[in-house]
Formats: sequence, structure tokens, C-alpha cells
Amino acid sequence: MVRLSARQLDKYVQQRLYELLFEMFSIKRSEKDFDNFFMSLFSGNERVMLIKRIGLIYLLIKGVTTSNICDILKISPSTLSKYSLILDKNKNAYDYFGKLVKKVRLVNILEEVIDTLYGPGTPGVNWSEAWKTKKRILKRKEIGL
Repeated sequence: MVRLSARQLDKYVQQRLYELLFEMFSIKRSEKDFDNFFMSLFSGNERVMLIKRIGLIYLLIKGVTTSNICDILKISPSTLSKYSLILDKNKNAYDYFGKLVKKVRLVNILEEVIDTLYGPGTPGVNWSEAWKTKKRILKRKEIGL
């Protein structure tokens, strides 16, 4: 649970801080730099909460069943319902994550085509690697991640 001060921020200050946050997250950086930044900015509980929220919205838009989402992210059905309502009311969030889902779907389709062409049983293919890829594709379809 987030604990906020009872004293309100000035609207101008709040807007400037939001712009600063946007700049900090939008800077192109390596994964290691982002990881260091993310770890230093958020506590362990805040990181888990933020990651779960993003995953929850992503899986909802992707069309994963509610029971699978609750099992995968270890959340309650009431939490899922809450964010489902928030997502229904907020078209901007839906559009933003919808673009991401489309991009991921394209990558998944390309990977499936490559797996079909060079899957297990195809001459000249490392069968153990092909089976690992096939299992990874099937698991991704099942859980949505």
C-alpha cells in the first residue's frame, strides 16, 4: 500500500516532476544501465508491484484467461477485476499496451514460421534445440508470456 503525505503538491511542481520522470524512463540506455537505475529508484516491494501491474494489463489485453493470469502473477481475482475495470475506463492505456501486444504477436508469428520450417525432424537441424524452441513457443501460447 502506498503511503502519501496529506500535504498536496503544487500542480506546477507535480507536472514538472512528471516530465522529469518521463525523461528518466525514455532515455535510451543499455539493459544493465536501466537495471541499475530501476533497482536504485524502487524498493523491492515497489518493483514487484509495478512489474505485476504491467504484466496484468499486458496479459488482459493479450486475452489470457483470468484464472491463468491469477496463477501466473500470483494475484487475487479481486485485484484482477480492479485493474480490468481501470483498463476498461482508460482507453489510452488500452491503446498503448495494444500496440505492444501487436508487436509481440508479430515476433511470435515469425518465430512460429521459422519453427515450422526448421522444427524437430527437419534434416540438418539440431533436434534438441528445435524441441526447446517448440516447447518455449507452446508455453508462451499457454501462459501469454
